[in-house]
Amino acid sequence: MNPGDLIMFVWPESLSRIDDPMDWERARIGLIIQTTMSRPGDVKYGDELLVLHEGERWSVPSTWCRKVKESK
Repeated sequence: MNPGDLIMFVWPESLSRIDDPMDWERARIGLIIQTTMSRPGDVKYGDELLVLHEGERWSVPSTWCRKVKESK
């Protein structure tokens, strides 16, 4: 994922539920602004992305994100 990519991301209901399976039915849509932290080899969280969602900036682990595919 790169800056400018449109993504969906999931945000846990509470910090105590971070390890629960992701509920993609409640995904939010955002635009990647930049990668703020690179975590090579981190399979749990991945890189940290700065995402613009509804006019607010969110810091989101890349493993909580999926790229939105273009429709044809």
